Amino acid sequence: MPIPVIAQAPAAPALPPHLKALAARGYRRIPLTLLSTGHLEVMGAVGGKPVRVLLDTGAASTVADREWATSAGFTLRPLGIKGAGAGSVALDLALVEGAELSIGGIRLFRIPVLAIDLREVRAALRQQGVEPPDLVLGGDVLKAWSAVIDYPTATLWLAPQR
Repeated sequence: MPIPVIAQAPAAPALPPHLKALAARGYRRIPLTLLSTGHLEVMGAVGGKPVRVLLDTGAASTVADREWATSAGFTLRPLGIKGAGAGSVALDLALVEGAELSIGGIRLFRIPVLAIDLREVRAALRQQGVEPPDLVLGGDVLKAWSAVIDYPTATLWLAPQR
């Protein structure tokens, strides 16, 4: 009786040397999705609630959409200061209390999540056929975690925390 041949899944492509070096140093690999707008996205969680996360290397801080944060049940503590970004120079900032953030299974501890009004940003993305994010991952995370974004493989690499 012939032995049936079981098809094997193709092997994952070998990492290029620069990415092998990151892996050897303990960096964690997080797959990203490249959107039709050119933005990079990853699914995550804030306080255990699922969240669509857009990477923004130009954003100074990690911010959640104010409407999403309140509808998800988070308490917002107004900071009494204005922030700039998202096409505005006068956005009211609030701290999202209890907003423990994780992406790709990695808990991003000690990263405050701020809330701002992202209605215009969300509307613009919808007009381009893209499901808008609930949260924008900013430079605060990228810097704190010595992030490396590899565009050819659409991956985010985060350094191990000590």
